Amino acid sequence: MSHQNVEQMVQDATLTTTASERRGSMRQQRDVSIHSRMIKWSLLTTTKGLSAVWVSSKAYDVAAARLIKAARGAHGKELLKTRSAPLRIDLRPARTRARRASSTNGCSYVVTPEVLNSIEGLAQVWVSAKVYDALAAGITQDAKNKYATQLLRRRMAPLGFNAICKGRCYGGWCKEIPMPSDIWRSPRRLSASKPLPRGNDSAVFICECSYFV
Repeated sequence: MSHQNVEQMVQDATLTTTASERRGSMRQQRDVSIHSRMIKWSLLTTTKGLSAVWVSSKAYDVAAARLIKAARGAHGKELLKTRSAPLRIDLRPARTRARRASSTNGCSYVVTPEVLNSIEGLAQVWVSAKVYDALAAGITQDAKNKYATQLLRRRMAPLGFNAICKGRCYGGWCKEIPMPSDIWRSPRRLSASKPLPRGNDSAVFICECSYFV
């Protein structure tokens, strides 16, 4: 999907939105955020079957710094540096019980989606259909713009999201921590104290309590 085509879709999706509808945007409606304990970024060789979303350039760069050693050759590294390499994001949703606990003591990523009015300054990444639908679900229920709703259901809307590590920690604070990629499959077997492997084609981050030592 070219940058020009995306910009046209953004314009089409907002053309019929009145000023009153804009005042009733996602930010002023009910909470449509989802909670995630871990986030995984992966280098892609194909985007087949995936849907495009947009994230901040800063988030892309943090992941790219972890992935650059796994990039193939100088060209692959240059694609990461220019935010042109196709990256996939996977979310590990927090369990309902853990999410409730995090409101009193604990940490998780609060992932807030938004239908974008512009993609300027953002980086394109890719997610599975399941993740896209989860991000779009709350927006679809609240959307007043029928065209934007149709695009969301077809996974064609210019959808962006922001993941913030937050919560409450007694005696500490919530912090994003890079982890070995194996923790994605076996989250109970590894700890943050283990050395991070080099040259992995995926980068895993976890949101957890951090303390002064």
